[in-house]
Amino acid sequence: MATSQSERIEARLARLDSLDRAALTAAWTDCYGRLPPARISQQLLVKAIAYRWQEQALGALSAKARTTLRKLASAAKSGPEAVQRSLTRSTAIKPGARFVREWRGRSIEVALDEDGRFQWDGRAYASLSAIAREITGTRRNGPGFFGLREG
Repeated sequence: MATSQSERIEARLARLDSLDRAALTAAWTDCYGRLPPARISQQLLVKAIAYRWQEQALGALSAKARTTLRKLASAAKSGPEAVQRSLTRSTAIKPGARFVREWRGRSIEVALDEDGRFQWDGRAYASLSAIAREITGTRRNGPGFFGLREG
């Protein structure tokens, strides 16, 4: 029976803790293309190598996720209140949100349900863009169509 990619990465990660410093240095160099910092702990070497192996096998964070994490890390330098403010300003749409738009004399109302699907005209849609396309008959940016973005 063939082993799955996740089983292979799990087995590889399980062996990582048993490697000595020289083997970890070689693995780091293979992953990052350079020697690790001189004073890095063995524990951090293991974690960084494990992360890179998982990233290579399963895919990296999206650019949006990396940007969000950078902003949160920057806010964290100012304390927990700054992190909370940063999270509160999130543009994530919460369940129960309603969007109303006039289009060619017709009032359109869309609601976001608890499952993260947009409800309009008795049907569920995966995105605001799908609804905008249905309404206009052309490809449209849904958040822009409903006034969530400028332009």
